[in-house]
Amino acid sequence: MKKNMKILMLSASMFVMTLVPSTLKADDFSGQESYYIDFCSRPLPTQEDADTCKAFKAWYREQAANYQAIAGEIGEKIAALEGDISAADFQVKEYEAQIESLTEQIAALEASIAEIENSIVVLEEQIAEKEADIEERDRQIKEGMVSMQSYVGVNAYIDIIMGASDLIDMIRRISVLQDITAYEQGNIEELNKQIEQLNFDKSELDRLKQEAIDQQALLEEQKESLQAAKEEIQRIRDELLAQQVILEEEKRTNSQASEEIKNMIPQLKDTVAGNYEGSSMFTSPVDRGNYTISAGTWAYYGTNTAHLGLDFAASIGTPIRAPANCIVAYANNPAPSNGGYLGNWIGWPYGGGNTISLIGEVNGTTYMFSFFHLSQSPWPLAGRIGEMVNEGEVIGYVGHSGNSTGAHLHFEIVNMGSQSVADVYNWFQSTADFSGGSGWNTSSACSARGWAVPCRERPEDMLGL
Repeated sequence: MKKNMKILMLSASMFVMTLVPSTLKADDFSGQESYYIDFCSRPLPTQEDADTCKAFKAWYREQAANYQAIAGEIGEKIAALEGDISAADFQVKEYEAQIESLTEQIAALEASIAEIENSIVVLEEQIAEKEADIEERDRQIKEGMVSMQSYVGVNAYIDIIMGASDLIDMIRRISVLQDITAYEQGNIEELNKQIEQLNFDKSELDRLKQEAIDQQALLEEQKESLQAAKEEIQRIRDELLAQQVILEEEKRTNSQASEEIKNMIPQLKDTVAGNYEGSSMFTSPVDRGNYTISAGTWAYYGTNTAHLGLDFAASIGTPIRAPANCIVAYANNPAPSNGGYLGNWIGWPYGGGNTISLIGEVNGTTYMFSFFHLSQSPWPLAGRIGEMVNEGEVIGYVGHSGNSTGAHLHFEIVNMGSQSVADVYNWFQSTADFSGGSGWNTSSACSARGWAVPCRERPEDMLGL
């Protein structure tokens, strides 16, 4: 019986092996990491699946090794670009995409460890149940065979057959004996299958226990790689921003608006200036709950890099509203809504992408409001330069245009003092100077100038953020 059982199990194993693909390519796993991490964290039904998971594990370890090398590569590859800010920004974004992928895989690994632990408990219970079933079936087969031996002696077959009353009775008796033998043989084959499955389940239990250990070790390695890569990306991003701000200040300080830009700004109609009424308070240009503050005034978070306004990070297409009753001083949309990158100087002022300038009075003080990096379309202010917009009216939509690292609204406020809205508009018509004459560095801050106008206000203070 034991010999037959071994032959049956060996034959079944060889049959399963013929179903396993001879080669597994990276294409089988690439882009499906989370699926296979989850799939291989559960008890598998076949040896083919177990072999697939073994191949995936080997492939995934190679990918993990590649991620571990990212942090060391980033600085070298960026340095090789030799000051090409736009190319460096593109390279950084490629690494950020890899980091995002690694973050997703870490989450999948964390979930898989918990799944493996649950699977181990369930599989141990199933193994115990199968062992009990096998023991009971084995007992029943043995008892059945003993009963047959006691009933069917050495000459029992002959006695049974010869005891037949006629030929038909003899054929019937032979058929019954064959059925009994086939029944027992079926029980033995079923027992072999149960034992084979039990042994596979035990191998799966061992695999899952080792998988839990390996996954935990890999998780720690991936987390270290992720942290190192994030720190390196942030360091390089800060360096690029610092370089960019210096270059941006130089370009905007030393450049004058072209006649083409100035000609876009018509003379202010008397009817508009005469009908203008100021506001008593500021309204947030982006509705609360629709944004996060990605960078504040006067420096980017965690750096000494100058930043002259407030950045509202929001999805492309988020409405932008007039912060007060204003006159439209400038509105132009020459840039794609989602075409921003560091070193993209399209728009006026340089790098602003799609920009708007409004002039309005709040509580007796006149301000210039600047909006940079907007969407190209829709464009609510088309043809409305020199006209009024009301506080809270939609004037544009968040975009990622010009010298931009992502979808956001860059918002600046320049305090023009007690000048009238009409006077400031007429001055802007001849200069197209979005700085309001205050300049393009942090020395233009009202706090730095003792509130001598024109000077730059902190939007956070004006909006109560």
